[in-house]
Amino acid sequence: MIFRDRVDAGRRLAQHLEKYRGEPGLVLALPRGGVVVGAG
Repeated sequence: MIFRDRVDAGRRLAQHLEKYRGEPGLVLALPRGGVVVGAG
């Protein structure tokens, strides 16, 4: 998927998660810029 910006991405995510409203859940996210997974 290609998003116009972070707001567009958030709105689309909210639409997909609507079916889980009222259910317990866990949302994991990556910070802007990603995550360092190794160093050398």
